[in-house]
Amino acid sequence: MIIFIFYFHSKSNYISKLFYLFTLKIQKWNEIIRKTMLDVVNDENSVTPEDQANFFATVTASESGSEVESTDPSASEPESPTAVALFSLLSSLQTNGSQISYVDFDIKSPDYHVFRAQEWSWAENGYKTVQHILPETANAVDEEFRYILSMTDSKMNGIQTSTTAPFRQAIWHYTHRLYGILHDDYNYQLLNKLIPRKLKSFVKLVACQPEKIERSRVHDIDLDLQPYEIVHVVLLIIEARKQAELLYALRAMMKFKMLS
Repeated sequence: MIIFIFYFHSKSNYISKLFYLFTLKIQKWNEIIRKTMLDVVNDENSVTPEDQANFFATVTASESGSEVESTDPSASEPESPTAVALFSLLSSLQTNGSQISYVDFDIKSPDYHVFRAQEWSWAENGYKTVQHILPETANAVDEEFRYILSMTDSKMNGIQTSTTAPFRQAIWHYTHRLYGILHDDYNYQLLNKLIPRKLKSFVKLVACQPEKIERSRVHDIDLDLQPYEIVHVVLLIIEARKQAELLYALRAMMKFKMLS
């Protein structure tokens, strides 16, 4: 009995130490991000478009690629009945045995190119295109983008911060990076400073395969955030992806219209 009690006590101490170290790691990331956000606000150094393109290339989508699974029917089915039904519907629309799956954007691919936002952006092109067709819809969508990106209480896990804009913008731009969209006025070096590896994995999962999300993944992001803050992160990802899809679709539509 004494041996058992000693073993149990030792095991409990070991688990407590692991939990303590894990908590310290998360707190450290929170502190690093808060400091980085403050540095970004105070830093007035400019980065050239050429530098941005180089930084963009170093932020590989495959950093968390192992977390995104193929939507091959032979793979495990999503748990949600709705997701299963949707997957079956999409599968029925496939032709010639092709499969719908997410593929990491390859900036060196000979089949497609990086989407440069300075050449075709939402503010200058996408919004005006939608406004010409559906004015009310254009205003509503634009307001939604702006609201989600600017919404903040200037806190991170209840701790007052001078600004959370750099963190919100990092989530937005990393989502765009997953879909090959380059913003030449954004410093991509900040992504590795503001987004921990596990949070990148979570962002990629939400942006590319939301039907695969499980409860455990929501809390495994290397950051200590309040539930409403995690919801805001998800909303940022959703809106950034929506804008990315609209940019590709609207640009293709305008190219087709010019060729017709």
